[in-house]
Amino acid sequence: MHQRLRLDSDYRLFYGEDEVALVHYRAGFSPSHYLHETTWEARKTVERSRAVKHPTFGMQLINFKRAQLDLCSRQVLEKYLSPEEATMLLRHFVTI
Repeated sequence: MHQRLRLDSDYRLFYGEDEVALVHYRAGFSPSHYLHETTWEARKTVERSRAVKHPTFGMQLINFKRAQLDLCSRQVLEKYLSPEEATMLLRHFVTI
């Protein structure tokens, strides 16, 4: 598959001769889904493109259990939020 993916100078994604406007990820939520370097290259090509990705990389990342655990930490939250906002969020989280 990777050999057929390409980007043009405007970052439009093509599979063979067909332009791809939307990419829906049914897998790719875990590093174990990327068994070969060519799989990573395909993902990188898609991510660099203007095609709409669903779910987005950020949404996939937040679904990783490790990211969920980290976001339960006041220290991590306060890197991105005020102490007051972190306190408000932490009231809704399960204590781990």
